[in-house]
Amino acid sequence: MRIYLLIVLGSVFPDSFSKGQELKVDVDFRGDDVLQIYSPDAHHCQLACTQHHSCLFFTFIRADWSKDNRKFYCYLKHTATGFPSQVADLKGVTSGFKLKHQDYKTHACLSSTYQDVDFTGSDYLQLTLNTSDDCQKQCTRDPDCKFFSFTTETFPDAETRKKCFLKFGWNVPIPSVLIKTPGLVSGFSDSLYNSKEECKEEIFANTHYRGNDFENVPAASPQHCQFLCSRHPHCTHFTYTTSKYSTEPDINMHCFLKHTQNINQLVSVTEEELFSGFPTRNCKPSNVWATTRYEGLDFLGHDYRDFKTDTSEICREMCTKDPDCQFYTYVLPSYHDEGIRKKCFLKFRWTVPIPSVLKKTPGLVSGFSASLQKTNGFKEKCKEEIFANIHYRGNDFENVPAASPEHCQFLCSTHPHCTHFTYTTFSYSSDPNINMHCFLKHTQNVNQLVPFTEGELFSGFPTRNCKPSNVWATTRYEGLHFLGHDYRDFKTDTSEICQEMCTKDPDCHFYTYALPTYHDESIRKRCFLKFRWNVPIPSVLKKTSGLVSGFSDSLYKTKEECKEEIFANIHYRGNDFENVPAASPQHCQFLCSRHPHCTHFTYTTSKYSTKPEINMHCFLKHTQNINQLVSVTEEELFSGFPTRNCKPSNVWATTRYEGLHFLGYDYRDFKTDTSEICREMCTKDPDCQFYSYVLPSYRDEGIRKKCFLKFRWTVPIPSVLKKTPGLVSGFPDSLQKTNGFKEKCKEEIFANIHYRGNDFENVPAASPEHCQFLCSRHPHCTHFTYTTSKYSTKPDINMHCFLKHTQNVNQLVPVTEEELFSGFPTRNCKPSNVWATTRYEGLDFLGYDYRDFKTDTSEICREMCTKDPDCQFYTYALPTYHDESNRKRCFLKFRWNVPIPSVLIKTPGLVSGFPDSLYKTKEEECKEEIFANTHYRGNDFENVPAASPQHCQFLCSRHPHCTHFTYTTFSYSSDPKINMHCFLKYTQDVSQLVPAREEELFSGFPTRHCKPSNVWATTPYQGLHFLGYDYRDFKTDTSEICKEMCTKDPDCHFYTYVLPTYHDESIRHGCYLKQVMTLPRPEKVVYRLGVLSGFSLRNCKTGGD
Repeated sequence: MRIYLLIVLGSVFPDSFSKGQELKVDVDFRGDDVLQIYSPDAHHCQLACTQHHSCLFFTFIRADWSKDNRKFYCYLKHTATGFPSQVADLKGVTSGFKLKHQDYKTHACLSSTYQDVDFTGSDYLQLTLNTSDDCQKQCTRDPDCKFFSFTTETFPDAETRKKCFLKFGWNVPIPSVLIKTPGLVSGFSDSLYNSKEECKEEIFANTHYRGNDFENVPAASPQHCQFLCSRHPHCTHFTYTTSKYSTEPDINMHCFLKHTQNINQLVSVTEEELFSGFPTRNCKPSNVWATTRYEGLDFLGHDYRDFKTDTSEICREMCTKDPDCQFYTYVLPSYHDEGIRKKCFLKFRWTVPIPSVLKKTPGLVSGFSASLQKTNGFKEKCKEEIFANIHYRGNDFENVPAASPEHCQFLCSTHPHCTHFTYTTFSYSSDPNINMHCFLKHTQNVNQLVPFTEGELFSGFPTRNCKPSNVWATTRYEGLHFLGHDYRDFKTDTSEICQEMCTKDPDCHFYTYALPTYHDESIRKRCFLKFRWNVPIPSVLKKTSGLVSGFSDSLYKTKEECKEEIFANIHYRGNDFENVPAASPQHCQFLCSRHPHCTHFTYTTSKYSTKPEINMHCFLKHTQNINQLVSVTEEELFSGFPTRNCKPSNVWATTRYEGLHFLGYDYRDFKTDTSEICREMCTKDPDCQFYSYVLPSYRDEGIRKKCFLKFRWTVPIPSVLKKTPGLVSGFPDSLQKTNGFKEKCKEEIFANIHYRGNDFENVPAASPEHCQFLCSRHPHCTHFTYTTSKYSTKPDINMHCFLKHTQNVNQLVPVTEEELFSGFPTRNCKPSNVWATTRYEGLDFLGYDYRDFKTDTSEICREMCTKDPDCQFYTYALPTYHDESNRKRCFLKFRWNVPIPSVLIKTPGLVSGFPDSLYKTKEEECKEEIFANTHYRGNDFENVPAASPQHCQFLCSRHPHCTHFTYTTFSYSSDPKINMHCFLKYTQDVSQLVPAREEELFSGFPTRHCKPSNVWATTPYQGLHFLGYDYRDFKTDTSEICKEMCTKDPDCHFYTYVLPTYHDESIRHGCYLKQVMTLPRPEKVVYRLGVLSGFSLRNCKTGGD
């Protein structure tokens, strides 16, 4: 019978075991159940099966099932063969197989809603809203909301109609059973917790750990050497040689990377001019090596651009802003060669993985990590034609090994100096040193290149600002050896598993796998993971008087605390270039820090002047030399300097401004009980940038307890557009990146059409498409009308975008009117970027200049704007421009992309503030006191297993409904089912809680909006078993390696390792990687008339290429 059924299965579904996405309607996979959960449809059930560690296929009982009351049951199933044991026809069920791992995210969007279906339980917030669409939008905006239920107008209880119930489900992995087991060690993946402690970075002077070298590279300092050791997965310790160490300059200023199995057995030797130490991993290292200015040192070679500028600080800033620049050298005015004084050389070195040697070897398979295949966000596919048997002779500046012509094209596209390339095949030359190499070339004018016919060569051009093919990264290079660079090897059955392990390990860049046919039997089926530097390393360091070298600040994102002193009653007069409203002196300092032209500021308090329009304003100032500023004493003023390249305070963003009104910009309002809830709703809504809340004491009773959410533009909008012959304006390419949606927008814009009235704002726009983009970005905009440059005799309204709002777009009546364009916003889809890519010749984007320089073409101007993150649009003066002095000049322009209230008014009874989302760095340490032998009785709403009191506190902090918790230890009760559990509790007022003394209990409060300790995640729990959820196991020598493999595997949430002392000898040294389901799933799914349920659409925004 079973054989018959499998034959039927194979004949009916011949490709069903390779096509996991196909669903089998009215087909039952009988038996083989491992878990039953609730799902609203078969798609959700399939996602659950895909995420479950052992599920291979499933059966879902649909809503039309009539045999019993098991509607919405999802049965997850497993067999050793991967095939269902029995297959039968059965009405009312749908069956299928798990998705492929790489297809999970593509299908993770749960966009369906379910009429007359209730997701029972898990409520944490109830709102009154008009429609189920509003409810789903609110759920999507709120990061705590995973699904929702909404009571429609047909709901039986009239009083609870139009209620939106937001629901929470755990998306952090929680072991379901914790068992005390001697001989086991369990723990969590480090990737669960990204916050890192400060490193203990002691480096030992005049100390040498001799031997164990596996590589040496140039390094600018001992700290730089420590950083490099920390980045290499094989490095356990290092020794650094100073510039005076040896008479052989080739080994001075070098970092010797070393590896040993046991660092405890190292013996240090005293030796002058050497520094030794250990790597810093899983902690927050110092950035002293990257911020140091290396005067008298030349980072030799690797130049791709140079220009003259006045100071080394500007050279460093230009390097930092250019994503291609990794380090620089600046020539001081004292340098011996007068011709290059004050010159800044920007330098680039490969950070993409390139095997150093490619060798044809039968029986080997090599390839790249699949993580290299990710695209850069561009939508348009590249035109990637590569010409066979063609050679563009000469112009070589570098050659590197490459596995294929496509790989060579990718490398050329990555190097900023490469304009074309030629690739040599394996059979090209009798000199193997130049075969399978990519020759990178540069010319001023590719149109003048002359192709020559030559066998075994491929030539072509780079692909930039488009979506390249990843064929070079996905290819399996059989018979090719990527020689060297091994840092880990192990035996496994297939090259596919080898590539998967390489992809999951962020240190792995490429791999080589020995097939069963390989000549050396001892390494057959062995997978070699390979690492090559992806941090920039100067190849030569040379002591040179009159030079300054350094690294791009962008290489190191960890910032020191800012020195934020602000001086009260101090005025630095003059030098103003702009003033904007600000809520406090700290807010003013933040705004100055964000503007690229601001060198200092002065802030006016609410009492400064009898002219209210200049009070509570931030005056941004610029000077060439801040050392020459003279301070003047003046009451009610605060002055100071910007904080850049450091970690500023967020006091301005966290302050609650009672008695202050942030006037205007409302897009949504509702009533709520406290200003804290108002702030929380603003924080969770990505459109909200600030808010005002009306206290119960406000004079106007009609709006008391009302929360007004406010939006202001953070997209670049030129304030004036002026037709000017001889000028070209445009936007940077960085604005063109898509939002991750896959489906293209239906972007029809109607010419000569006007939807009259309903205007709420108008702003300048360069084109109808730009207007549509702006409407799409404003949460209140339902439609728009755009005026061309010829629309009116009033130039103030031409080339403007009129944003409009209506309750019902279906009732709009179009009117024919020349020189107008009208249309609707594009949201939740992939819009065109035509407005951002257009070159607006004859148009001036007036004002907002912060830097200008001369350059040959508008294309270079645009490129410099794109590379500078402060630049939001530009204007370039063509050689035909009427003003000869400005011809060929590029003007980079900045406009605020941070939300600034336009008017601040002192108003008793109001509270205003900014959302917490404006300031995402939670740098303040949490006050994490947990009270031993203390119980806050009652108020439980859920309990879950937890490994420690700190783990319990973390779980409480992640649940939006949790206000306090109690944790039970292993010894608390004779009932083991409640021991080592976290009891989550909720109360309206924590100040009224009364603690009771009770042994073996720990109680406390959540830590939110601060940087909590990660002690629960970093602790290895010896003698504790995290039971179940195994999806992979292997043998390894230590629990540390087991934890490291869990951390590097994104599927691994926690692990259990079997110590050598464990009673069962056969599984000693076994490492069990574990994964739990984090898919949002309701506790129960039931039919209920008048209820509509659905999921957050947050995952629907991540499906793009």
